[in-house]
Amino acid sequence: MNTHSSDVRTLEQARHWFEARGVSVSDWAKENGFPRDVVYAILAGRTRGRRGRAHQVAVALGIKPAPPAAVELGAVEAKVETDSENSSRENVMPP
Repeated sequence: MNTHSSDVRTLEQARHWFEARGVSVSDWAKENGFPRDVVYAILAGRTRGRRGRAHQVAVALGIKPAPPAAVELGAVEAKVETDSENSSRENVMPP
């Protein structure tokens, strides 16, 4: 399934994708390494996929856009560490 932000699907479209291709939700979940119950919960609208595994499933299903690389935790942590190192150097008086 495509995860570009311009290709975000509705839940109905995501469910139809499975039907149109003859793919079972269980098989798709297994092939993509997701718990079957989480995929079913997303498709049924019981969870929105705001964080964690449910968010990953929603992005993989194409019902949520993939986060930009700069927003991902690793990039944010690296930026914070770099900023922290730079500011501590600026506060040190030269000899």
